[in-house]
Amino acid sequence: MNARMAVIAVVCVALALSVHTRRAESRTAPERSVYGRVTDAGTSTSLAGVQAAVRGTRLASVTRTNGTFTVRAVPVDSVQLLFQHPCYLPVYVMVPPGGDVNVTIGLPYDETSRNRAGCGGLGARSRADTAQR
Repeated sequence: MNARMAVIAVVCVALALSVHTRRAESRTAPERSVYGRVTDAGTSTSLAGVQAAVRGTRLASVTRTNGTFTVRAVPVDSVQLLFQHPCYLPVYVMVPPGGDVNVTIGLPYDETSRNRAGCGGLGARSRADTAQR
């Protein structure tokens, strides 16, 4: 019985050390923020509701009404950001390795989205905006 208790104690200590080590690694892993502004490439108008996501992860943010976004806890390695909105063509941006990065990007309007729900009314480009191109 004592040998069995000793084995259980050793396993419990090993598990506790493993969990503690993983927590310490996750706290010390280098991270940064990627922030910036998204606009309409044709009109330079700020775009709200654009998703900015780090490709291959669950890290993402959505632009506010002034077009700004912040994605936190981004790995310091080189990453690829995907910007997408139902009314605009998706754009990929390579972010180099390093510290915090400021990204300003203009999304091209998707002319085929004009008949898509939400893309022809308020908050999207009007016909006058698209006719100027």
